[in-house]
Amino acid sequence: MSRFPFASLRARVILLVVLAALPALGLTRYARTEQRRQAAANVQGDTQRLARLAAADHERLIEGTRQLLSTLAQLPEVRRGDAAACVALLTGLLQDDSPYALLAVVDPEGNVLCQGASPSALAAVVDDASFRRALQTRDVAVGEYQIDPITQAATLRLSYPCLDSTGRIQAVVVAELKLDWLNQLVARAELPAGSTLTVYDHQGIVLLRYPKPGPWIGRSAAEAAIVKTVLGHHRGSGAEGVDLDGRPRLFAFTPLRGGFGGGDLYISVGSPLAIPFANADRLLVRTLAGLGLLAGLALAAVWLGGELLLFRRVVVLAGATPPLVVDEPNRPTGLPGRVGKLRGRSRSVDDMALTLEQRTAQLHEAEARYRSLVEQIPAVVYEAASHEGHSTLYVSPQIETLLGFLPAEWMADPALWLRQLHPDDRERVLTENSRSRTTGKQFSSEYRLLARDGRVVWIRDNVTLVRDGNGNVRFQQGVMLDITARKRAEEERSKLLSAIVQTADSVMIATRSGVIEYVNPGFEELTGYTREEAVGKTPRILNSGHHDTQFYEELWKTVLAGRVFRAVFTNRKKNGQLYYQEETITPVRDASGTITHFVSTGRDITARRRAEEAVRESEARFRAIFEGAAIGMALVDLDGRVIQSNPTLRGMLGYAGPELHGLVFTGFTHPDDVATDQDLYSQVVMGMRDHYQVEKRYIRKDGTVVWGRLTVSLVRRTGAGARFTIQMVEDITAHKQAAEAEREQRSLAEALRDTAEALTSTLNLDEVLDRILTDAGRVVPHDAANIMLRSDGVGHVVGYRGCGERGLTEVSLGQPLAIAETPTLRQMTETRQPFIIPDLRAFSGWVDLAEPRWQLSYLGVPLCVKEEIIGFLNLDSAAPGFFTPAHAQRLEAFAHQAAAALENARLFAETERRLRRLQALHTIDVAITASLDLNVILDVLLDQVTTRLGVDAAAVLLLDPHSQTLKYAAGCGFDSDGIACTGVRPGEGYAGRVALERQIVAISDFGSRIADFRPDSSRFALSSLLSEGFVAYYCVPLVAKGRVHGVLELFHRSVLAPDPEWLVFLETLAGQAAIALDNATLFDDLQRSNLELARAYDTTLEGWSRALDLRDEATEGHTRRVTEMTLRLARTMGMSEAELVHVRRGALLHDIGKMGIPDRILLKSGPLTDEEWEVMRRHPVYAYELLAPIAFLRLALAIPYCHHEKWDGTGYPRGLKGEQIPLAARIFAIADVWDALRSDRPYNRSWPDEKVREHIRSLAGTHFDPQVVELFLQMVA
Repeated sequence: MSRFPFASLRARVILLVVLAALPALGLTRYARTEQRRQAAANVQGDTQRLARLAAADHERLIEGTRQLLSTLAQLPEVRRGDAAACVALLTGLLQDDSPYALLAVVDPEGNVLCQGASPSALAAVVDDASFRRALQTRDVAVGEYQIDPITQAATLRLSYPCLDSTGRIQAVVVAELKLDWLNQLVARAELPAGSTLTVYDHQGIVLLRYPKPGPWIGRSAAEAAIVKTVLGHHRGSGAEGVDLDGRPRLFAFTPLRGGFGGGDLYISVGSPLAIPFANADRLLVRTLAGLGLLAGLALAAVWLGGELLLFRRVVVLAGATPPLVVDEPNRPTGLPGRVGKLRGRSRSVDDMALTLEQRTAQLHEAEARYRSLVEQIPAVVYEAASHEGHSTLYVSPQIETLLGFLPAEWMADPALWLRQLHPDDRERVLTENSRSRTTGKQFSSEYRLLARDGRVVWIRDNVTLVRDGNGNVRFQQGVMLDITARKRAEEERSKLLSAIVQTADSVMIATRSGVIEYVNPGFEELTGYTREEAVGKTPRILNSGHHDTQFYEELWKTVLAGRVFRAVFTNRKKNGQLYYQEETITPVRDASGTITHFVSTGRDITARRRAEEAVRESEARFRAIFEGAAIGMALVDLDGRVIQSNPTLRGMLGYAGPELHGLVFTGFTHPDDVATDQDLYSQVVMGMRDHYQVEKRYIRKDGTVVWGRLTVSLVRRTGAGARFTIQMVEDITAHKQAAEAEREQRSLAEALRDTAEALTSTLNLDEVLDRILTDAGRVVPHDAANIMLRSDGVGHVVGYRGCGERGLTEVSLGQPLAIAETPTLRQMTETRQPFIIPDLRAFSGWVDLAEPRWQLSYLGVPLCVKEEIIGFLNLDSAAPGFFTPAHAQRLEAFAHQAAAALENARLFAETERRLRRLQALHTIDVAITASLDLNVILDVLLDQVTTRLGVDAAAVLLLDPHSQTLKYAAGCGFDSDGIACTGVRPGEGYAGRVALERQIVAISDFGSRIADFRPDSSRFALSSLLSEGFVAYYCVPLVAKGRVHGVLELFHRSVLAPDPEWLVFLETLAGQAAIALDNATLFDDLQRSNLELARAYDTTLEGWSRALDLRDEATEGHTRRVTEMTLRLARTMGMSEAELVHVRRGALLHDIGKMGIPDRILLKSGPLTDEEWEVMRRHPVYAYELLAPIAFLRLALAIPYCHHEKWDGTGYPRGLKGEQIPLAARIFAIADVWDALRSDRPYNRSWPDEKVREHIRSLAGTHFDPQVVELFLQMVA
């Protein structure tokens, strides 16, 4: 048999020496690991700070870009569309050190209006996310980073809309932000050699790489392990990994958030591993060398000295040990007496063996008595080994009653106790058991065991450690008591107590005599009384005086009779505030049935009561609006039946009183509109849409038709109530009739125009007749038409349309009809008016040209030229009563046009000219109504004047009311700028005379009389005008409402011979222009007045603010600083510019209420007393009372009134809580504390910024809104 390698004592001692050295090696390894970790943490901390610095710079740069774009959108070079000035402005901003790769202005369709000179070209923006988002949100929008195809650099596009005076988006300012500023930041940071900086977008595409871009720019690295780590951390972190170039590095990374809707970027800074770990590796080598030397010396000492000092004596003692075996404890050792010092030891061992035999017999007897005793008590007694295996040495039979297991089963399976231990208690019990064995203290615990049948049994386990004479633990002795019943009772009591304590309702327990013995936290929160204040008092402390004596007598009568009393109480809180409580008072009886206590449970229904009152008021307002609305309104159920209607709707539909109620809306809807209306209504009922709007026709009670614009909205009721719809109907009959008339008039005008154009383009009779017949169908619908020409009292059909399909042939149509013998033709000849036959079946004078007769109605008009009838235009219809007087009027107008076009092309030209002038007036009207921009109006006016009046150039001079001078405002058609350099006073020159006399001036030889044109003009201006070669000149005053606004000048390079109509049109254009100028002037004056008034208001507020600062020198400058900080934070929170105006005013006036605080309190240098604090806490109320009557400051009251409220409801004056506090006040509260703690005060020195930040962070959720705190700390980081 081979011997075990460490069987000898010498080998084992050497092994112990070696094992003793292992902890030292472990400590060395641990020290090296800790040093490497600390070095890595230091490097990561440095790189993390660099990454965060870059993130902060990135956010500041984007905020600066937002401010730049906002400023550019307000500049006139951008708003007025002056491309040259715009390009110069943007080019000036793109300097060598500019952070922008490109600046441009584009229209809403994506067309470039102007672009600053740069090496980059603006790519298509229509599909760009920031461009679309800017159009949708009307605010700045940030897009995604992209790689410039020319410079191969990463750029970020930002877009900002430019709005005109009407709120319409007229352009979008676009900037592309470069990312290479990070290179400069890294260069200044002086990173260790071999370090890298990489920027990724949220898809893992590399946007920037420092110091060597390499092949990665523009490519995706999302599959790299380090990139996945970077993209997976949204708050910044650090890691060790392999860089893109394959080298291991320590990395720190953080997101670069762009804000305003843009995607996040991620910046990663990597440092080589060799730099931070060099010192740790050197220390490890030195330590290992020292340990090796010490271990060698120790082994040598053990090998050489062990034989002499230890091993020989151990051999002698070992030889004497075998006789002491377990089965022969009383056998003598037989150790020879000559073995030195071992002789005495042998006698002692013999005596010990004899004593052991006697004590063993006594132990067996005691054990029998012990087992008899423990098997009779109502508990489980057990003994278990002291090791962690928990093997049971003995368990009493009661284990079967308790858990259903036999004692033999329990002792045979050491893991049975662990398996039956309840999972929820296992970790706790094992920890306590282990601690008991370690500390030697008694183990006592309550836990759950699972019985064989699945029951959960609660036990109390008390374990004692049994020790031997030397204090060593021999085994564990324990007693398990069944405490399941007690635990259940405790659980029930705990649930009841927890329910009482945690319920939001008020709970009060009082004695039979009404003395309060207990109140729960709900009572304290509701009433304001603490438990100590309420206990011992009676409920009279809540008496508000709103209930009479009879109410309380009924209360006591009910509860003393043993019945429950329920009522709504109007009580008074400790602070005097009234509240409504829905309360139930229940008698409590003892075992004998005697009432000993009363339990009162109450629920605060103040909010519900006030909401009910608000609902009632709202319903009353709705009813008043409903009944008095100027448009028709109805409530309609989901089946379409009218529930309720207002007088306007009933009057519109011709129904009186409740006649309309109960009718289905389809019953009074025009049949042609029912399908559309039903389909839309079904979509609303099924929840596919919330509302819809449609124009439809209604059938009145008398059968007439009215048009209405219907708006239907779905109304949802909470709870189980039915839903219904509210329908609003605006009577648009007049509008529709006007639109139809306008359409018909437009159709007529277009037909007349088309006919005139066609007829003047040819002298061929057939073509003219064909065109007339074609256009007649556009003027008046019909089934057949023919044209007759008159000759010697006879009418001949010379053209027809639709007659061949009706059985008429050329032979029948060619038959001449004597006008005197044909009633229809004779009637039109005598009256020279159109002739309508509604029903030919009742007209005896009809001449049939074919059988059978299919015509049932007829319309004819004479064709007249210069009072002479040259023919007739006849229309037929197969429907009776088809033609109306309106048709006759339209056809008559068309007939005149057709006849005149046939006779004289001149009339066509004249009609066309008139139509164009009408269009010009319409265009000017549209310009006047669509815009109040003076430049737009003047551009439209001058364009129409030069086009419609046929002149070469025109100019407008406006009268300056301050200098009383006519100054050049706009012009077109000039080859030089000489006209722009001229001006004149009223009464001087042609224009001045026109303005003074209000009469038109016409000059036919302008060149020879130019000296009188502008007497005071420079020689350059006059020579420039002379070089234009103008011959004719007209000047007309621009007068509106009796006031001269300026003059309109016309210039032509040839002689003009205008007719009276031309002059009338000129005066009409001048009148329209004067009206437009008057409207624009009034609008400008109104805008200027509003701006001056707003500026005066703000100046006054700033004066108040400075006055408050002067009153308290300690806080001088505080208002200005805290206002600026509040506006920054509010803008970060996404508040609009309109809201920021009120935030600024509220911040300026936040301490206006301190005007009501006496100086002895306000300026007191020491701490305030409780009474003084009560006065000081009134200043928000004083602010409200001072500012509330001022209408324009009501929206700014949030900060002065609520800036001392706290998030947890402990603030003042109203104790608002959470989002009950206005957002502006929550923002200001943080800015106020930030500035106060960072400023020196007589009673406190300023704090460092970091201490202030920690203080504010600690108050998040109690004093401040946590969300606002988070954004604020990011902003000031």
